[in-house]
Amino acid sequence: MSLVFAALTPYSPVLVPSIGKENINNLSGTIQAFKRLKNKLKKNKVDEIIIISSNDLSHDEKFIINFNPQFVTDYKDFGDFSNIRKFEGGNELAQKLRGENQDNFLLQLISQEKIDYKVSIPLYYLTSEKDNYKILPIYDSGLSYESHFNFGKSLRSAIFQSSKKIAIIASGELSNVFDKNSVTIKQKAKNFDKKIIQYLENKKISHILDLDQEPNEEVYNCDLKSLLILLGIIDDLNYQSKVLSYEASFNIGFLSMEFYLN
Repeated sequence: MSLVFAALTPYSPVLVPSIGKENINNLSGTIQAFKRLKNKLKKNKVDEIIIISSNDLSHDEKFIINFNPQFVTDYKDFGDFSNIRKFEGGNELAQKLRGENQDNFLLQLISQEKIDYKVSIPLYYLTSEKDNYKILPIYDSGLSYESHFNFGKSLRSAIFQSSKKIAIIASGELSNVFDKNSVTIKQKAKNFDKKIIQYLENKKISHILDLDQEPNEEVYNCDLKSLLILLGIIDDLNYQSKVLSYEASFNIGFLSMEFYLN
Protein backbone atom coordinates (compact mmCIF):
# COMPACT_ATOMS: atom_id res chain seq x y z
CA MET A 1 0.00 0.00 0.00
CA SER A 2 1.41 3.35 -1.02
CA LEU A 3 -0.63 5.54 1.32
CA VAL A 4 1.70 6.12 4.25
CA PHE A 5 0.43 9.28 5.94
CA ALA A 6 -2.82 11.15 6.54
CA ALA A 7 -3.57 14.25 8.61
CA LEU A 8 -5.87 17.21 9.13
CA THR A 9 -4.23 20.61 9.54
CA PRO A 10 -5.46 24.23 9.72
CA TYR A 11 -4.53 26.93 7.23
CA SER A 12 -4.90 30.36 8.83
CA PRO A 13 -2.50 33.00 7.41
CA VAL A 14 -1.90 34.03 11.02
CA LEU A 15 0.36 30.98 11.22
CA VAL A 16 2.93 32.67 8.97
CA PRO A 17 5.18 34.71 11.29
CA SER A 18 5.51 37.67 8.93
CA ILE A 19 1.70 37.91 8.78
CA GLY A 20 0.55 36.82 12.23
CA LYS A 21 3.39 38.56 14.10
CA GLU A 22 2.71 38.47 17.86
CA ASN A 23 -0.66 36.75 17.28
CA ILE A 24 1.19 33.60 16.34
CA ASN A 25 1.82 33.01 20.04
CA ASN A 26 -1.84 32.03 20.37
CA LEU A 27 -1.22 29.06 18.06
CA SER A 28 1.91 27.56 19.61
CA GLY A 29 0.27 24.14 19.97
CA THR A 30 -0.67 24.12 16.29
CA ILE A 31 2.88 25.00 15.28
CA GLN A 32 4.28 22.19 17.42
CA ALA A 33 1.82 19.80 15.77
CA PHE A 34 3.04 20.92 12.34
CA LYS A 35 6.65 20.23 13.37
CA ARG A 36 5.70 16.75 14.51
CA LEU A 37 3.91 16.04 11.23
CA LYS A 38 6.83 17.39 9.21
CA ASN A 39 9.17 14.95 10.92
CA LYS A 40 6.74 12.12 10.24
CA LEU A 41 6.65 12.97 6.53
CA LYS A 42 10.42 12.74 6.36
CA LYS A 43 10.51 9.53 8.37
CA ASN A 44 8.04 7.92 5.99
CA LYS A 45 10.06 9.11 2.96
CA VAL A 46 6.98 10.52 1.27
CA ASP A 47 7.16 11.15 -2.49
CA GLU A 48 3.89 12.98 -3.15
CA ILE A 49 1.47 15.04 -1.08
CA ILE A 50 -2.21 15.29 -1.94
CA ILE A 51 -3.71 18.39 -0.33
CA ILE A 52 -7.49 18.60 -0.18
CA SER A 53 -9.13 21.97 0.47
CA SER A 54 -11.95 24.30 -0.37
CA ASN A 55 -11.16 26.98 -2.92
CA ASP A 56 -12.66 30.01 -4.62
CA LEU A 57 -12.58 27.87 -7.76
CA SER A 58 -14.73 25.17 -6.17
CA HIS A 59 -17.59 24.13 -8.44
CA ASP A 60 -21.18 23.49 -7.35
CA GLU A 61 -21.32 20.08 -8.97
CA LYS A 62 -17.73 19.12 -9.78
CA PHE A 63 -14.62 18.12 -7.88
CA ILE A 64 -11.46 19.82 -9.11
CA ILE A 65 -7.96 18.43 -9.56
CA ASN A 66 -5.32 21.10 -10.13
CA PHE A 67 -3.12 19.54 -12.79
CA ASN A 68 0.03 21.58 -13.39
CA PRO A 69 3.73 20.76 -13.84
CA GLN A 70 4.71 23.38 -11.25
CA PHE A 71 3.04 25.20 -8.38
CA VAL A 72 3.98 28.50 -6.79
CA THR A 73 3.02 29.75 -3.33
CA ASP A 74 3.22 33.32 -2.07
CA TYR A 75 1.53 35.57 0.46
CA LYS A 76 1.43 38.82 -1.47
CA ASP A 77 -2.28 39.17 -0.71
CA PHE A 78 -1.33 39.41 2.98
CA GLY A 79 1.52 41.90 2.51
CA ASP A 80 4.36 39.36 2.53
CA PHE A 81 6.37 39.57 -0.70
CA SER A 82 9.35 37.51 0.47
CA ASN A 83 7.95 34.01 1.06
CA ILE A 84 7.83 32.42 -2.38
CA ARG A 85 8.11 28.66 -2.92
CA LYS A 86 7.92 26.38 -5.94
CA PHE A 87 6.78 22.75 -6.03
CA GLU A 88 6.70 20.11 -8.73
CA GLY A 89 3.21 18.91 -9.63
CA GLY A 90 2.11 15.30 -9.21
CA ASN A 91 0.83 14.97 -12.75
CA GLU A 92 1.18 11.21 -13.07
CA LEU A 93 -0.97 10.68 -10.01
CA ALA A 94 -3.48 13.26 -11.26
CA GLN A 95 -3.90 11.32 -14.51
CA LYS A 96 -4.46 8.08 -12.61
CA LEU A 97 -7.06 9.67 -10.35
CA ARG A 98 -8.87 11.10 -13.33
CA GLY A 99 -8.80 7.80 -15.20
CA GLU A 100 -10.25 5.91 -12.25
CA ASN A 101 -13.05 8.42 -11.65
CA GLN A 102 -14.15 9.97 -14.91
CA ASP A 103 -17.16 7.64 -15.14
CA ASN A 104 -18.14 7.81 -11.48
CA PHE A 105 -17.94 11.47 -10.52
CA LEU A 106 -18.01 14.80 -12.23
CA LEU A 107 -14.38 15.86 -12.34
CA GLN A 108 -12.83 19.02 -13.68
CA LEU A 109 -9.13 19.34 -14.34
CA ILE A 110 -7.66 22.81 -14.16
CA SER A 111 -4.12 24.05 -14.64
CA GLN A 112 -3.32 26.88 -12.27
CA GLU A 113 0.25 27.51 -11.18
CA LYS A 114 -0.46 29.69 -8.17
CA ILE A 115 -2.08 27.90 -5.26
CA ASP A 116 -3.93 29.76 -2.54
CA TYR A 117 -3.20 29.94 1.17
CA LYS A 118 -5.43 27.00 2.09
CA VAL A 119 -2.92 24.80 0.31
CA SER A 120 0.23 26.84 0.84
CA ILE A 121 -0.01 27.32 4.64
CA PRO A 122 0.25 23.57 5.38
CA LEU A 123 3.13 23.35 2.89
CA TYR A 124 4.84 26.27 4.64
CA TYR A 125 5.18 24.19 7.80
CA LEU A 126 5.33 20.64 6.46
CA THR A 127 8.05 21.13 3.85
CA SER A 128 11.38 22.89 3.41
CA GLU A 129 13.39 24.12 0.46
CA LYS A 130 15.45 20.92 0.51
CA ASP A 131 12.42 18.67 0.10
CA ASN A 132 11.38 17.46 -3.34
CA TYR A 133 7.80 16.42 -2.67
CA LYS A 134 5.42 16.47 -5.61
CA ILE A 135 2.15 18.27 -4.87
CA LEU A 136 -1.39 17.54 -6.03
CA PRO A 137 -4.17 19.94 -4.92
CA ILE A 138 -7.75 18.64 -4.94
CA TYR A 139 -10.67 21.00 -4.30
CA ASP A 140 -14.07 20.17 -2.87
CA SER A 141 -17.44 20.96 -4.43
CA GLY A 142 -20.93 22.18 -3.62
CA LEU A 143 -22.22 18.62 -3.43
CA SER A 144 -23.39 16.91 -0.25
CA TYR A 145 -21.22 15.61 2.59
CA GLU A 146 -22.01 12.05 1.52
CA SER A 147 -20.88 12.79 -2.03
CA HIS A 148 -17.52 13.97 -0.70
CA PHE A 149 -17.12 10.86 1.43
CA ASN A 150 -17.94 8.66 -1.57
CA PHE A 151 -15.59 10.67 -3.77
CA GLY A 152 -12.81 9.88 -1.32
CA LYS A 153 -13.66 6.19 -1.60
CA SER A 154 -13.43 6.43 -5.38
CA LEU A 155 -9.85 7.75 -5.14
CA ARG A 156 -8.53 4.79 -3.18
CA SER A 157 -7.75 2.44 -6.04
CA ALA A 158 -5.46 4.85 -7.89
CA ILE A 159 -3.73 5.91 -4.67
CA PHE A 160 -3.15 2.39 -3.37
CA GLN A 161 -1.90 1.13 -6.73
CA SER A 162 0.70 3.87 -7.00
CA SER A 163 4.33 2.87 -6.65
CA LYS A 164 4.99 6.15 -4.81
CA LYS A 165 4.67 6.82 -1.10
CA ILE A 166 1.74 9.18 -0.77
CA ALA A 167 0.64 11.52 2.03
CA ILE A 168 -2.82 13.06 2.24
CA ILE A 169 -3.47 16.36 4.00
CA ALA A 170 -6.98 17.67 4.56
CA SER A 171 -6.53 21.42 4.95
CA GLY A 172 -9.36 22.72 7.07
CA GLU A 173 -10.57 24.38 10.23
CA LEU A 174 -13.50 23.60 12.47
CA SER A 175 -15.90 26.20 13.85
CA ASN A 176 -16.06 29.77 12.62
CA VAL A 177 -18.13 32.16 14.72
CA PHE A 178 -20.24 34.80 13.02
CA ASP A 179 -21.12 36.85 16.13
CA LYS A 180 -17.67 37.36 17.63
CA ASN A 181 -19.05 39.24 20.65
CA SER A 182 -21.41 36.53 21.86
CA VAL A 183 -20.07 34.39 24.70
CA THR A 184 -22.96 31.96 24.22
CA ILE A 185 -22.22 31.41 20.54
CA LYS A 186 -18.50 30.99 21.24
CA GLN A 187 -19.39 28.22 23.69
CA LYS A 188 -21.60 26.61 21.05
CA ALA A 189 -18.62 26.70 18.69
CA LYS A 190 -16.40 24.93 21.21
CA ASN A 191 -19.13 22.33 21.79
CA PHE A 192 -19.37 21.83 18.03
CA ASP A 193 -15.62 21.27 17.79
CA LYS A 194 -15.67 18.88 20.73
CA LYS A 195 -18.41 16.89 19.05
CA ILE A 196 -16.46 16.64 15.77
CA ILE A 197 -13.32 15.53 17.60
CA GLN A 198 -15.26 12.82 19.44
CA TYR A 199 -16.79 11.59 16.20
CA LEU A 200 -13.35 11.39 14.60
CA GLU A 201 -11.74 9.63 17.54
CA ASN A 202 -14.56 7.06 17.66
CA LYS A 203 -14.89 6.71 13.86
CA LYS A 204 -18.51 7.82 13.90
CA ILE A 205 -18.36 9.12 10.35
CA SER A 206 -22.11 8.71 9.86
CA HIS A 207 -22.65 11.30 12.59
CA ILE A 208 -20.52 13.79 10.66
CA LEU A 209 -22.47 13.03 7.49
CA ASP A 210 -25.70 13.75 9.36
CA LEU A 211 -24.49 17.28 10.12
CA ASP A 212 -25.16 18.10 6.46
CA GLN A 213 -28.83 18.14 7.38
CA GLU A 214 -28.32 20.33 10.45
CA PRO A 215 -27.40 23.83 9.26
CA ASN A 216 -26.26 26.13 12.04
CA GLU A 217 -26.66 29.84 11.46
CA GLU A 218 -24.50 30.76 14.46
CA VAL A 219 -21.53 28.43 14.01
CA TYR A 220 -20.21 28.07 10.48
CA ASN A 221 -17.99 25.40 9.00
CA CYS A 222 -17.01 25.05 5.35
CA ASP A 223 -14.13 22.60 5.70
CA LEU A 224 -15.75 19.31 6.74
CA LYS A 225 -16.04 18.41 3.06
CA SER A 226 -12.26 18.32 2.65
CA LEU A 227 -12.00 16.16 5.75
CA LEU A 228 -14.71 13.81 4.48
CA ILE A 229 -12.80 13.19 1.25
CA LEU A 230 -9.80 12.12 3.35
CA LEU A 231 -12.03 9.95 5.55
CA GLY A 232 -13.46 8.28 2.46
CA ILE A 233 -9.98 7.41 1.25
CA ILE A 234 -8.98 5.74 4.53
CA ASP A 235 -12.42 4.34 5.39
CA ASP A 236 -11.53 0.66 4.93
CA LEU A 237 -8.21 0.93 6.73
CA ASN A 238 -7.59 0.04 10.34
CA TYR A 239 -6.61 3.56 11.35
CA GLN A 240 -6.52 5.42 14.64
CA SER A 241 -7.18 9.15 15.07
CA LYS A 242 -5.02 11.18 17.42
CA VAL A 243 -5.41 14.84 18.32
CA LEU A 244 -2.06 16.58 18.15
CA SER A 245 -3.41 20.02 19.00
CA TYR A 246 -6.69 21.86 19.42
CA GLU A 247 -6.80 25.60 19.92
CA ALA A 248 -9.76 27.98 19.82
CA SER A 249 -8.30 31.32 18.79
CA PHE A 250 -9.53 34.25 16.70
CA ASN A 251 -13.05 32.76 16.83
CA ILE A 252 -11.88 29.71 14.88
CA GLY A 253 -11.35 26.10 15.92
CA PHE A 254 -7.85 24.94 14.97
CA LEU A 255 -7.56 21.15 15.00
CA SER A 256 -4.41 19.25 14.07
CA MET A 257 -5.00 15.50 13.87
CA GLU A 258 -3.03 12.56 12.56
CA PHE A 259 -4.66 9.40 11.29
CA TYR A 260 -2.35 6.52 12.12
CA LEU A 261 -2.53 3.96 9.31
CA ASN A 262 -2.07 0.31 10.22
